[in-house]
Amino acid sequence: LSVLTVSADERSAEILDKLSNIISNSGNYRIDFISTVEGHSMEGYYIVSGENYRIHTPEMDIFCADGISYQIDGINKEIVIEPAPEADKGDILSDPIHAFSFLDEDYNHSFVRQAEQGDKTCLVIRLEGKTNRQNIQLYIDAKTSLPVRAEYFLENINSEAVIEVKGFTPRIEKTDIVPDMKRYEYYEIIDFRQ
Repeated sequence: LSVLTVSADERSAEILDKLSNIISNSGNYRIDFISTVEGHSMEGYYIVSGENYRIHTPEMDIFCADGISYQIDGINKEIVIEPAPEADKGDILSDPIHAFSFLDEDYNHSFVRQAEQGDKTCLVIRLEGKTNRQNIQLYIDAKTSLPVRAEYFLENINSEAVIEVKGFTPRIEKTDIVPDMKRYEYYEIIDFRQ
């Protein structure tokens, strides 16, 4: 009789691999979320289509298509156009394409515990950034293997953010990841592409 024990790192790797596979096999997808930073909450969604994406909140739309970023500020009525930012793996709001790609070279990860989040039983994974000084506690639905909540802590600025995933829609047809500039004809345009 032999007993096989699974270390925390092996278990977290298995959980993260399953999550990554689901996301990468979802085609064009949409994630609805609530973001809370320093007591300020905001609802929004993002759509990913290949290497392009759109992030929508009530105050701002960010389109990133074909290597160009369009940041549309609805409050100040301005559009900033610039080259797309570099990948920031693991951050839902600054790099939704790679938000759930927790590569071993970027993060140390370990299984923490099982916990309840609302009506869901979640598997909690702790991720410690190797180079970006960003730590994440990720809650993954034990039944669906989809993300439920991500808690970010940035050591260098002593700041915390929480993202609650409210919906996941795979294989969507209409993506709207390129802005319709006719809608913004009265906006000031600041173009940093040079």
